[in-house]
Amino acid sequence: RAWHAAGRQLKKAQSVLDLSDAVRFLLGRGMAAPGALCLKGSSAGGLTLGALLNSREDAALVGAAILEVPFVDTLTGMLDPSLPLTVHEFAEWGDPSDAEHEVNIRSLSPYENAGSHRYPPMYLSCAEADARVPAWMPMKLAARLRARAPSYLS
Repeated sequence: RAWHAAGRQLKKAQSVLDLSDAVRFLLGRGMAAPGALCLKGSSAGGLTLGALLNSREDAALVGAAILEVPFVDTLTGMLDPSLPLTVHEFAEWGDPSDAEHEVNIRSLSPYENAGSHRYPPMYLSCAEADARVPAWMPMKLAARLRARAPSYLS
């Protein structure tokens, strides 16, 4: 699949740009209104959605977000080869022991890039026995957002 290969490793940011384009397409066609669009992403899709929401401009367009067992502390996860499937994921994300890949993974990680701007209401879930996304990942992101975001999250 050429489209999949075009969004791997050092080109992974293209996934976030594609999601942003899709949101703007829906808004531009009148299929949704700014602030009235709910997006959902699971696992790696949660990473893509989380990265999108770290953009102040894109976050302002989204009314709500559901991140189900999201892979949101990407750099920490990819640096831990003891986590199941991490080494196998190098083909998708790149090997963080390579400096260029580490910078790229860090730039996409929702946890690493959480801002202090207004985020839409978000539902983050975790699963105690998920083999790919440890429960602490979405919990860490929730804690960071609460620490950095304005009082509306409290």
